[in-house]
Amino acid sequence: MRYRGVDPSEYVVARYGRARDITLGGLGDLAGRESEGRLDLVICSDVLPYVGDAEIERGVAWIAEHLDGIAYLHAMTATDTFFGDRDSFHPRAADDYLRMFAAGGLHRVGPHLYAGEVVLRTLTALEGPLPGT
Repeated sequence: MRYRGVDPSEYVVARYGRARDITLGGLGDLAGRESEGRLDLVICSDVLPYVGDAEIERGVAWIAEHLDGIAYLHAMTATDTFFGDRDSFHPRAADDYLRMFAAGGLHRVGPHLYAGEVVLRTLTALEGPLPGT
């Protein structure tokens, strides 16, 4: 197993980058990166509600293009109650996220879980996709 991290924090990269294979960048920067192979698992947590639509669209398209597994794309919506940082929060509807994910080639298969076409064809009836997605 190999972990590859991308983080927009210069502190995180300086502190943990070498030891944990974390490079500087954000979701929208993925489109300019080469993949070292296909991706089995992508974890994107506490990012989506704080970046613009164009950055999400670029990042999701790159993820879908390189994904041979499942992407965990965690996001809070305008109607969710949550504790935490609201600076730079983009209050989107759930349908806005689903539209962006689908436009990028990802389909919802579970709570915050998305699959591309490669995996979607292999799922059983109870694995996904969820109705209406």
